[in-house]
Amino acid sequence: VPAKRRIQRRVYHPSMLQKTIYGFYPFWVYNWGYTPSRWDLVSRLAYFSCEIDSLGNVINRRGWCPVDLLDEAHSHNVPLDVVITLFDTDGSRIHYLLSDSLNRANLIDNIGQLLLDYGEGVNIDFELPTSGDSLYLVDFFRELKASCDPRYSISLDLPPVDWRDAFKLDSLASYVDFFFLMAYGYYGPYSSVTGPIAPFDDPTETYDVTNSVENTLAGLDGVGEQVILGQPLYGYQWECDGSERGANTLAVGVPLFYYEAAESVGVYGRLWDELSSTPWYRY
Repeated sequence: VPAKRRIQRRVYHPSMLQKTIYGFYPFWVYNWGYTPSRWDLVSRLAYFSCEIDSLGNVINRRGWCPVDLLDEAHSHNVPLDVVITLFDTDGSRIHYLLSDSLNRANLIDNIGQLLLDYGEGVNIDFELPTSGDSLYLVDFFRELKASCDPRYSISLDLPPVDWRDAFKLDSLASYVDFFFLMAYGYYGPYSSVTGPIAPFDDPTETYDVTNSVENTLAGLDGVGEQVILGQPLYGYQWECDGSERGANTLAVGVPLFYYEAAESVGVYGRLWDELSSTPWYRY
């Protein structure tokens, strides 16, 4: 059995970027053979994702860690993080994980193993805990911070709207390096009407990107240095009963990659929604 490959920790030189640009790199993109063409526009790269269960075990590594991707990222002074995911419709599995100290400890130990030889940080994507687990979530990040080498980055993904009142940002801020605000998904595959997945500052919407940012900053006493604004590089295509925004959808929306939408604009034309500051097309 070959010895595990040790990665030499490196001192990263200051970037020309004025803000932190955090890019999510899905495992299926790696399977396509794609790597970023402009590494100079990326501060950190997050490999999405290693899936865990309610006991804190890693049940699917999804190819973590691709050594060639790691080497290429390092050659451009870009650290590589691993994303840990647990997606849970009703929050029961997340509750089972977070409410048990042994399960939390097991997950932290497994994160340490994932980072032992590869990567420089961990991104936690729990979707979605409930208010009953808000203190347990703080406990988990406190324990994770205490267990991690201080050179590792720790980040947490936030939903655009904290529907379940689960994220105590003022308490979590002491234990995470940054929050990634997922400012998208305001409309999605099961929306009853068509609309922008990331409306910027739309007077006709109750929730939009601006509202999400304001609420996040309010939870951090107005200090935004730890917040990264997440933007989508995808859209949804709906079959619907009209040609304008807000038409009733007739089927589940189909996700489209950015490049697919860009190609379609060349065929069908690009429209602009002034209210949400969103490009779109119809056919």
